[in-house]
Order: sequence, then C-alpha cells, then structure tokens
Amino acid sequence: MSSGLWTATGRLGRLIQGAELYCIHTRYKSARGPVGDFDLKRIPRDPVRFDVFRAFAAGPDVDFHDKEAMDGFKTAVAASLKRSLDDPKFLYGQHVQAMFEGVVIALGQVHMIKEEDAGGGWYDGDKLSIPDYRIVMRDRTQFLVEVKNHNGNHLEIALTKIYVDGLRRYGELTGAPVKLAVYWVRWRTWTLVPLDLLDPRPKHYVLPFVKAVAASELSLLGDKTIATRPPLVMKFLADRNKPRSLDDRGQAQMVIAGTELFCGGQEILDEPEREIAFMLMTGGRWEEMGPWAEFDADGGLNAIVFEFHPHEDHQQGFEMIGSLSEIFSSHFRWRTMQERGVLKLEVDVVPGQMANLIPEDYDSSVLPIWRFTLRPTHDVPLMKPMD
Repeated sequence: MSSGLWTATGRLGRLIQGAELYCIHTRYKSARGPVGDFDLKRIPRDPVRFDVFRAFAAGPDVDFHDKEAMDGFKTAVAASLKRSLDDPKFLYGQHVQAMFEGVVIALGQVHMIKEEDAGGGWYDGDKLSIPDYRIVMRDRTQFLVEVKNHNGNHLEIALTKIYVDGLRRYGELTGAPVKLAVYWVRWRTWTLVPLDLLDPRPKHYVLPFVKAVAASELSLLGDKTIATRPPLVMKFLADRNKPRSLDDRGQAQMVIAGTELFCGGQEILDEPEREIAFMLMTGGRWEEMGPWAEFDADGGLNAIVFEFHPHEDHQQGFEMIGSLSEIFSSHFRWRTMQERGVLKLEVDVVPGQMANLIPEDYDSSVLPIWRFTLRPTHDVPLMKPMD
C-alpha cells in the first residue's frame, strides 16, 4: 500500500487518476441536496480586485498615478508569487488549510466558516497570533481554529509558547475559544482539540498524537467513523471484443469495459451503494492488495483485481475503515497533489456531500454500514516528554 503524499490508495489511485474514473464518486452530488436546513454558500468576494489594490495602496507615499510605482508593484507581485510557489513549506501550509475548510463544508454541519486571518488591523497589548478560521455552529456558538500539518514520525506536534499564547490572547479579545486542528499525515487523520489541552514545556506547548485522538472534537462538525464488512473488492473488467493480454513482464493490455464491486464476497449492484463502496476503497485506511490478473476459462484476461482488507480482522463481522473526514481528505489530496508536491488548492465541494454519502435511513445487507460518533475525552493525563 502506498504511503505517499498524493495518491488516495496506491496503485488503484494512480490507475483511477490516470483514467479519470474518479467521476464515479461525484455523481451522487447532483442527486442529493444539502444536509439539514442549511445550504452553505460561498461568501462573495473578489480578492484579485480588493486585496491586490490594498496591497498596492499600502503605505503613505503611494501615488496611484505613478506609472513607475505601478510597474514596480507588478514586479514585486511576480517575485512574491514565485517565492511562494518555490516554498514547499508555505504550499503545504496553504494546502492543509484549504483541506480543512473542505472537510468542514463537506460535513455540512456548520452555519458559517470564514477565514479569520485575512486583512489587517490594529490592537493594543501583547503580540497576537491570528487563527486561520472562525466557525459558527448552527446554535450560533462559535470558535476559532488554527490549522496545522504534521508530517513526520514524531508522535507529537510542538508549537512555541509565544505563538500559542498569541492565539489564546486573540481568542480572549474576540470572545471565542481557540481550537487546534491538526492533520497527521502519517496516519491520514484529523484531530480538533481546545488550545488549553496542549501540554506545557519550558519553551513550547506540545500535543501528543494519542492525546489528540482521545480529545478530538471533530464530531462537533459532523464527523463519524465508518465500518463495513471486509473485504472490499474492485474488478476492472476487460472488453472481450477488444485485444486483451498479459505479457511476460506482467503488463496488462486491455480496454476497460466496466467495473464490479464486492463486499464480503457479495457483488454490489445498487448504484448508490457502489458509490459508497468506491469512496471507502479509494479513501479509507484498509490495506490495498493487488493488482492481479483474473483469467477466464479460455485463458483470456478477464479483469484486473484490487482487494482491500483491514490491517487486523477481529472476526466481529465488521471493521472500521475510516472517518468521513479522512475519506474526504484522501480524495482532496488525491485531486490536488502529485509526486512533485501541491498542484492546486481548490476542488469542487458540495456542502454536506460526506454527510449525504450514507443517508440516515441507509440499510443494506450487501454493503452493511456501521457508523460511530466518537466523543472527546478531555481527562487524558499530561504526557511525559519523549526522549
């Protein structure tokens, strides 16, 4: 199974991306409306007009009619854009913020999410750090969110005290608590915890992964953990009317005529259930096995097969495959990243699309689904510093 930064699920992700078959999982968007009573809409804004103008107008010595000043500004903008595009750390930071916003919209349970750190201002007091987003819930309670990306093998994320204290002061000034959202790349997992739960160190605050998972409040945003019956199988069927073969190097030559999906050995025929299975296979955390070739009785290449198995089968009839936020994020990364890094930040996100993926009245004996809402535990003891 690939653990790379850009594929949804290893070889299958690359195959589907190359063939542009990801459209399978987008069909339900037009058929299912927004979740609940809220239809989130994008706040109208023209950043190119207003933000660029304000950047040009900044400073007391600017003359709007000075052609040299305008030419110099254009040169400075081009140089700044190039620095940003050449800075992987900056791009990954912007990317994880966009992914978090997409998760919130796709879960569809908030009244509003808005960038908090856009624009300037004045303040009185000690240094402030401005969080990335303000979220207003349906009951009109609100909180601020700072988004971070943790890409490494360390089991904790560390932030300087000056930075965290600045976030806390900003929350106190604006009357909203601050939460820290972290995407743990290694585990493809989101956590959302109150800033006050970070463990103090002499010069830093740290958030251990184990504590973050136990205390995560993502369920506030509508996140659920999904389980189903293993294994899940996807077969790409060869067109029998076209040349189909497998050479000595294991390279398949075939035209794909269709797909067959299976859950626990039963074929999934219902289209909405196929869409759910597709999303679970390509965005879940089960281990991908394959591909391997399946031949018909005459020795002709019949299909290319991928299987997905839980890392451990507890023989209970179902296993957890991932949360809605994890599945969405895997697809977001798949469509916005390549081997060379971040490709873009924006994808089409339908409000509530992940909440709508599995309807509340869903019931199937072929693709059975279990949904778990994980509540936070805030009494996790302080973790000892790692050696």
